[in-house]
Amino acid sequence: MLKKELKRAVLSKTMLIAYALSLLSLIIGGWDYVSGFVRNGTYLEKYLISLAYGTASLLAILFPIIACIPHGLSYRNERDSGFYYLYVLKTGCRQYHKAKIIAVFVSGFLAIFAACLTWYLYLIVFVGTGNTQFPLLYGIFFAEKLYERQPFLYGMVYTFNAGLQGGVFAILGLGCSAVIRNRYIAGLLPFAYCIFSASVLEVYNQAFNAITLFVIGQYFGGAVGYGGILIYDLLLVLIGLVLYAIGEYHVHKN
Repeated sequence: MLKKELKRAVLSKTMLIAYALSLLSLIIGGWDYVSGFVRNGTYLEKYLISLAYGTASLLAILFPIIACIPHGLSYRNERDSGFYYLYVLKTGCRQYHKAKIIAVFVSGFLAIFAACLTWYLYLIVFVGTGNTQFPLLYGIFFAEKLYERQPFLYGMVYTFNAGLQGGVFAILGLGCSAVIRNRYIAGLLPFAYCIFSASVLEVYNQAFNAITLFVIGQYFGGAVGYGGILIYDLLLVLIGLVLYAIGEYHVHKN
């Protein structure tokens, strides 16, 4: 069941759409810095601007929606179509839920990670080391020595983190789809939470701003503490799984 579910999640048109949207968001976010308008800057600097640090970093805003596109709403689709009962009958509840949760996480991870990796490698090949333009801001960046000595590895840490956030919000979308009948509204709720956290929750504590989950450095400052980003991710995953369990409870209750 798990292999089939992963194949459905990864080898699908919706995955291709999510990948294309992620890549397009990165290109738009870093276009001014890559197209020649800003000639200076290393591939790493331009990548970080495209990803999260620029004023037009679309992916840091749209990733909750994109992450849910490949497979995050498949549970709701299967319940509405009736295929849910067929899958459960064939594989059993435990195997079905295990495969569904893993496949949803992997699909959300790959939808973001694959596009980020593509863009990152493109910048390495066609931009190169270049001349540094932006001074290293120790208050924003983390692991300063890694940034200076191993720039490629530093960028890969950001790439992996971006994929991780995609997986986390895909699980959140899965939970929302389990309790909300309208799959389109369910798919928008993780995005709505990001906007709410950036506009309202940040007033109380900047660490609650889910958009800055892409900005790893924020979660290594004194105000948040080490490991803050992982705690935030675990809480969001827990919320998604609890919502998923609630939706399942109502299915079997009825």
